[in-house]
Amino acid sequence: MTFPGALTKRVILVSTLGQGGMLSVIQALLSSSLASTWRLEVICSHQRGSLLSRLGIALRAYLNVFWRLCCGRVTLLHVHVAERGSFFRKSIFVWMAAAFHVPVVMHMHGAEFETFHAHCPRWVQAYITATLNQSGCIMALSEHWRAFYTRISDARVEVISNFIQAVHKEVPVREGRYPSIGVLFLGRYGPRKGIDDLIKAVSQLETDAAATLPEFEVFCGGDGDRQSVRRAVEVAGLCRRFQVAGWIDQPQRAEWIDRCELFVLPSYAEGLPVAIIEAMEAGLAILATSVGGIPEMVEHGVNGWLFEAGDVDGLTAGLAGLLTDATLRQRLGRAARQHYLSHYSEQAVISRIDAIYRDLVFGRPAQAAGRKSP
Repeated sequence: MTFPGALTKRVILVSTLGQGGMLSVIQALLSSSLASTWRLEVICSHQRGSLLSRLGIALRAYLNVFWRLCCGRVTLLHVHVAERGSFFRKSIFVWMAAAFHVPVVMHMHGAEFETFHAHCPRWVQAYITATLNQSGCIMALSEHWRAFYTRISDARVEVISNFIQAVHKEVPVREGRYPSIGVLFLGRYGPRKGIDDLIKAVSQLETDAAATLPEFEVFCGGDGDRQSVRRAVEVAGLCRRFQVAGWIDQPQRAEWIDRCELFVLPSYAEGLPVAIIEAMEAGLAILATSVGGIPEMVEHGVNGWLFEAGDVDGLTAGLAGLLTDATLRQRLGRAARQHYLSHYSEQAVISRIDAIYRDLVFGRPAQAAGRKSP
């Protein structure tokens, strides 16, 4: 359905277009029904590269948005924001839109925004609050983050989950198709995603329980310091257990997801990980830490298995239990798939974003968007 006036202008998505969850969300939005209803268009505000290249991209984005605002060609500005530099870069777009009385949505992706905010000087915290208050709506990824943004701003805050389009009509049959059980890790290589904890846990399994475990292999894909991960795997003597790739493209990502039965994410901080949603969509059993929005996605023992961040023993025990119990893996995977369909599919999320757009642009009631009072 196209609403009156929705096609006379455009909704501008301002975002970084680097590798990661934010790009996945942008791609999902552009593939959804919102793209035609609201004429979505992306303006890239940042990409990795030299300082000169980054400055050029940012300047072009500022001028592009400013020109469109001057010409009255922006229906709504939907700004995708993380912490640190991302917030300060994107805040300029927010203030520009506010000056032209164009509604703004701030879509908050930063997994470490709470820590970032806590370590800012008071005058910077005041600027953060003032910027958030310029938005017509803050989209938070979970109730955990809704509570945080409600605490530091007076803006309306809605919980809008990340989502992906369905790839599988049903959960693929994996049991017995491969000579080993596939364990999947997708995420940036570095301390926050806990890749070192995963290596330590697999090392413990090799030392303490190798004789009692079925054959398994860990598939790792991500950006960041891949060479350090490979060295750590070699030092631990785990080369036969690990495949460590860089950032993998969508076809290889889909191949690995179908190859594996278990997804593991030992993160120390998260928003609402798109990688877990991808694993749920494919019916993988989830093993993850109880940080950020993950406990709202994964109910321990129901549609996944949780452990505390930094608890290598807990991770080791979770791996051992899920590797040895095929019935448990399958039960958790089926429940994860159902949770995806009801919470993180396009059908479950897009109608709520559309309702927020309509409310901000046409002044229609917010109840359809599931607004929650602080």
